[in-house]
Amino acid sequence: MKQSFYKIVFLFFFIVLGLESDTLILKNGKVYKNVYTKTNKGSVEMTLDGKTKTFPKSQIKSIKKKKLVVKKMNQIEPSTQSTKKAKYKDNGDGTVTDKTTGLIWQKCSIGQTDNTCEGEAKVFNWEDAIKECESLKLAGKKWKLPSIEQLETLFDRNNSPNIDTNFFPNTVSNYYWSSTTLASFSDGAWGVDFDDGNVGYNSDTNNYHVRCVSGQ
Repeated sequence: MKQSFYKIVFLFFFIVLGLESDTLILKNGKVYKNVYTKTNKGSVEMTLDGKTKTFPKSQIKSIKKKKLVVKKMNQIEPSTQSTKKAKYKDNGDGTVTDKTTGLIWQKCSIGQTDNTCEGEAKVFNWEDAIKECESLKLAGKKWKLPSIEQLETLFDRNNSPNIDTNFFPNTVSNYYWSSTTLASFSDGAWGVDFDDGNVGYNSDTNNYHVRCVSGQ
């Protein structure tokens, strides 16, 4: 109850004061989005979901600041179940359509059953994750590993794990692979952690979870 109270207070000041939403990029390739930073003499403090972490300036590659559009309190759309349901449609065949983007998603993580999402979600290295999606037989559609931009559209900080579990049940609170890489570091790929919202660049030999997408 106390934690919920602090989150409400933080949201109030966030809206009223118009704090900046930053993207913090470390030299090791790790990226933190939608964070709040404070630069000190020899370090940078990063705040995410009320938790603060300090990095030496020597580890920082860049900080990109983005000014948020401040809305009046009565203009902010409440996060209700009805608004969540409007975004997705369960197609009843193991797939979910995002009516905002037009993308069709695999309802369950690879390894779980096609509709109820029971069982253990399997993990794969990046190359095997691509193969799993390309060979997926589901609803007569052609599947692929999503780009990082596509994968980020599933992120929902109002839930734990950070995804709408009404449509994507039993999602694991951990990293999911995307197909996106960096030309300057070809031995890795981007992923989204649905536990804390971190968008990170990781070695392609690491084993993470997979959810496939069909569409553009």
